[in-house]
Amino acid sequence: MRIAVLGGSFNPIHLGHIHIAKQAIKLLQVDKVMFVPVGLHHSKLTDDTPYDIRYEWTRKTVNRYSDFMVSDMDSPIYGVSFTKNLLIRLKQNNPQDEFIFIAGADILETLHKWHDYNWLLENVHFAFFTRPDAKPVDVNRLPKQISFFNIVPMPISSTEIRDCVASGQSIDKLVPREIREDVKEFFLNNNS
Repeated sequence: MRIAVLGGSFNPIHLGHIHIAKQAIKLLQVDKVMFVPVGLHHSKLTDDTPYDIRYEWTRKTVNRYSDFMVSDMDSPIYGVSFTKNLLIRLKQNNPQDEFIFIAGADILETLHKWHDYNWLLENVHFAFFTRPDAKPVDVNRLPKQISFFNIVPMPISSTEIRDCVASGQSIDKLVPREIREDVKEFFLNNNS
């Protein structure tokens, strides 16, 4: 099976994530998109929203899509999160599957700084998608392991969602309906 892996903090998961996942199904011709909430991000070892809550929001959201799935293979029990380690675990548990790591184009700017970047380029296919906050991409300068897809971006950020909740604005057009009330309740009760 061909699986696109979409990792992130998902704090909270939002319709922009769903948009990229749907585009991955169509453009990469993958069988599934696997959403992987990060447990302990290497550059941000604490998160205001506990992993279990972010995982549950992600699970509730992707449940209604037959070609989406959620994985806990990057939960805090695995220690500090690095893409290399996640992909090694996924491959060990699913040796018959092919994994493609997908993300927004804003990541391209710092990809060369990722842990064991050379290993990643040798062992992982990356697919990046347009984001409104990303710099223009010169596709001719990308390594062969990196694909770029120019899609109509959905300009949503998790920060924007948290700010909307804090200021009493609607998040109906930003967050999947399955988790809207949970997200509002959490951020209203945990506004720091």
